Amino acid sequence: MSAAQAEHWYLRKLSNETARRTRVFDTLAANDSVRFGYVTEFIHEFLGFEIVLVSLLEKRTVYLKAPIGLNVECVAVENSLCLHVMNNNDITVFEDLRQLPEVTKGMLSSMRERVRFYAGFPFWSANNLFIGSVCVMNSQPHQLSQREYRTLSQLARLVEFDIAHSLIPRESEQTSLAFSFKRLNRITDIARDLNLNVTLIRVTFAHPGAEISSMEALSQRIRPWDTLTRLSDKAVLLTLQHRASHVDIADICQRVFAFNSASAGLLQVEAETFNASSIAHIQTMLLALKPQPLTGLLT
Repeated sequence: MSAAQAEHWYLRKLSNETARRTRVFDTLAANDSVRFGYVTEFIHEFLGFEIVLVSLLEKRTVYLKAPIGLNVECVAVENSLCLHVMNNNDITVFEDLRQLPEVTKGMLSSMRERVRFYAGFPFWSANNLFIGSVCVMNSQPHQLSQREYRTLSQLARLVEFDIAHSLIPRESEQTSLAFSFKRLNRITDIARDLNLNVTLIRVTFAHPGAEISSMEALSQRIRPWDTLTRLSDKAVLLTLQHRASHVDIADICQRVFAFNSASAGLLQVEAETFNASSIAHIQTMLLALKPQPLTGLLT
């Protein structure tokens, strides 16, 4: 292959990759089912990094999704540390950026003054196409612990899993439920590695509830690092990353499910807290849920 042919092949490859990334980006923009806030809030709450975001590459721009500690929506790819993650096509860690002028020279001046530690955990779409990364930053040098490294890797895989599912046309109810259980298994695996308690609250209504069909509205009533999963047309599962008392459960149910207006259709509330050592497969956990007395929940 001549130099001209090689350059033509490379430019065509870049063009094809750009078009594929654009299709992914456009699909995500039209589909709000992928909640990057869960990942960034979870990292900020349980790992304590100052700046957290999910970066998505589209053409020559990196879009910053659900950023914490940073009020920027997008940046040119040549000014973004995500460029290094893309070029490496692997996890990329800079423990002290002040020691790496060749890396920081392209950064925005405001970021260069503020950020000393950076780690980017890439995720890919079909055919190993790099589309973005889960990014964490600190104002001081930092060395990732094995715990942090493993958790951030798992969360990047969760983003990849959510994006892959969003690109597949919705099929049967059974397929959607299977996806929900796989996602919950990933979340409980992360909680187990971080030694977190997990409280499951399953709420069942006697008849299909109008609110259950509006998961978007229900999700606005929980903390960003907790999750709400539709189990059927009559049941939802709330997963909390902490130990919840009976009073906590009552307060949460009142706020999330608005029992003061929906109590006529309420059939059962079941809840149980699992510690890290007892977290098992989500199906086993669901079977272990114990009914809570309805007295107090409906008053």
